Amino acid sequence: MRKIKDIYTGVKRHAGHTIILEFSKKVSALIDVTLQEKSLQFVGKVIADYNYYTQKL
Repeated sequence: MRKIKDIYTGVKRHAGHTIILEFSKKVSALIDVTLQEKSLQFVGKVIADYNYYTQKL
């Protein structure tokens, strides 16, 4: 998860559109979900959800 956060931060900073698309496809395939929102928002939500659920443990 740390690697996903690092890549997400770098992508947001440099705004590489093709990188964002490929990254979101890779994350969605990794966790076996389908994209229903924009790529950058999707990855941000995955990170936020991860943080929420790990704090609850």
